Amino acid sequence: MINRITPWIAMEQAIFLDIGGTLVDFEPPFHYNIYSYLKRAGYNISEKDVFRGMAFQYGRAEDAYIGNGIPKLDYKDLLSYLGIDSGDGALIRGLGSIDILSNQYTLYDDALEFIKEVKNRGFKVVLVTNATKSIHRIITELDLGRYVDDVVASCDVGAVKPGRQIFEIARRRAGCEGIHIGDLYEVDYVGAKLAGLGAILLDRRDFYSELDVRKADSLTAALGLIDGLVQGSLNGSPNGGHVKLKSG
Repeated sequence: MINRITPWIAMEQAIFLDIGGTLVDFEPPFHYNIYSYLKRAGYNISEKDVFRGMAFQYGRAEDAYIGNGIPKLDYKDLLSYLGIDSGDGALIRGLGSIDILSNQYTLYDDALEFIKEVKNRGFKVVLVTNATKSIHRIITELDLGRYVDDVVASCDVGAVKPGRQIFEIARRRAGCEGIHIGDLYEVDYVGAKLAGLGAILLDRRDFYSELDVRKADSLTAALGLIDGLVQGSLNGSPNGGHVKLKSG
């Protein structure tokens, strides 16, 4: 349950939100089919390792934009990250044949309540996503459009996170500064910080437990970090501030 407070925004600001893994729960998530393929092939890896490896790859994709809006993965580099020999290329070809995009999706339980609350506090809400054109259908089906002020999608603007350009487009269209929240460290947190925005890492799966950065395990928990950022500096110290929901 979110504790509602009187809006305290003294100047116009925005919350920039990632979609997949942040607002929308895709089943399976983007990394899972790769993880499952490698496990079936007999490799002793963890789901966390594959998630982190793919996030790291996407974090290097600033100059690797391709037309459909999704950065292209370098599976040889991913295997190297995971400590797996790519061999004669058969494994890379197998990975390349896997569809990592899911057509099954729902909103996370905290998504709409979070958006409504930050809007109540006076923020604009802008979605910033690396996505194909199908993202517009997903937003419509989930009725997200009525709650947000704008959608900045890589497939529309020809730029991907973590590159500075897509964040600058989002900032310009919002007409103000703000805080970006997303679930991939190299893509969302680092990208936003390099673009001069405040940043919160959303670590729903506890895959970034060792990182000492501003992070939360839910959007509800992220509200406390937003409080601190706005009351201090939007682009303040990158360390500390890990918030976890308490039970009860």
